[in-house]
Amino acid sequence: MSIALKDSIASPETGWVFNAFVYDKDAKGDTPWDRFIPLGAQWGNDPEFANTPDGKDPDGGPLRETWVNPAAPEFTRSTLGWGERLAGPFDVATRHNVITPSGKRYEGANHLRASACMSCHSSAEFPMTTNLYPSPNKTFPLDGEPFLLFEPGSEEWAGWFQNRPGNVPNTGEGRTGITALDYNMALMFAYSAFNGAMGNDAFVLEEFDVH
Repeated sequence: MSIALKDSIASPETGWVFNAFVYDKDAKGDTPWDRFIPLGAQWGNDPEFANTPDGKDPDGGPLRETWVNPAAPEFTRSTLGWGERLAGPFDVATRHNVITPSGKRYEGANHLRASACMSCHSSAEFPMTTNLYPSPNKTFPLDGEPFLLFEPGSEEWAGWFQNRPGNVPNTGEGRTGITALDYNMALMFAYSAFNGAMGNDAFVLEEFDVH
């Protein structure tokens, strides 16, 4: 269960705090709701580490804009995002069968942590001109199909891991005809559905296999 809070005090750069809760069968409580515990919180993309190959502090320090509950169930670690940024407990942050410009391929059990709560939601814009993942292509293949992504830690990749205010689109400030949607994916897909109903195919998105 995920909750996004609009909070310009706790998160002055992005204006949002993303939170996730996960069911822990071993937690104390009389009902299933009692056994939901915090998985973590994210209020920024840690852009100062966006140009490192693994997305982490090269000095070994913790991320500064993600907190992950050390008491969360172990299985949640496998669904964290790039550099262990919060992206859970969904598995859409990790991608399979990824190809990067260097020719490296992530296949089988070698998954690429390619996203995070805020890096994905910061791509909310209309019309949609950029991928939800750091990819040069707008296409969004089903998980397991070949997916071209930028090289982790490259300048292109780092563009998805910046702290933008909600009125600046991922495609860049100053782009005409693009409206940032303040991290709101639901609104982005709603606009596409409306245009589909109106027959305006130029602004209709393909179906996305996401949560």
